[in-house]
Amino acid sequence: HRLLLNLLDNALKYSPPGSTVRLVVEEAPGGCRIAVHDAGPPIPPDAAERIFERFYRVDKARSRAVESTTGGAGLGLSIARWVAEAHGGSLRLARSGAGGNLFELFLPAAHPGAADPAPHAPAARTPARDDVQEMQET
Repeated sequence: HRLLLNLLDNALKYSPPGSTVRLVVEEAPGGCRIAVHDAGPPIPPDAAERIFERFYRVDKARSRAVESTTGGAGLGLSIARWVAEAHGGSLRLARSGAGGNLFELFLPAAHPGAADPAPHAPAARTPARDDVQEMQET
């Protein structure tokens, strides 16, 4: 659920007040496609992959203003992509322009008979998670 929370948090954070954020879930060959469409400002083409890097911000000035009112450390999309890939899926910026941004998540279907991956085991530590924990401790 962290993956979806991060995607929706970003969509709401960067969309203008009163605008619509759409979430579409649909069956896709081999799994599930989830699309999040926001009304936020366009992401420049040269930043389309970089937005998934830890701490990367497209617009440093705007990011500081948003961060000061809503929190955030520039880790949301990085964590979301990591979670998607950890489950054999993918996350990408499918489209960006004057009409907002479209993020597409693909998650593969579970194989019948596959064991539930230790639902009560402690969460794996990741570099992004370590950074968040360090920031919270300071």
